[in-house]
Amino acid sequence: EAMAAGTPVIVSDLPVFAEWLLAGRDALQVPVGDDRALAEALGRVLADQGLATRLRDAGYEVARRHRWAAEAERHEQLYQRFHAPAAH
Repeated sequence: EAMAAGTPVIVSDLPVFAEWLLAGRDALQVPVGDDRALAEALGRVLADQGLATRLRDAGYEVARRHRWAAEAERHEQLYQRFHAPAAH
């Protein structure tokens, strides 16, 4: 939602984010619980308009690829595949 709204994103380095974000391209990534790294990343985005613009543009693209309707359809396909009768 933040990306769709044009907000440059900073995420923790949790595995779930690596599934759909490329650190440094789509968002800045900081170690979990590292307040100093988070503050530095925020400062970088605020001080570097070029970085903020690149993250914003990349975020729009991520949001476009992961629209709610598209994600729901992908999940439905997965659920149907996992619940399909086993072939004998």
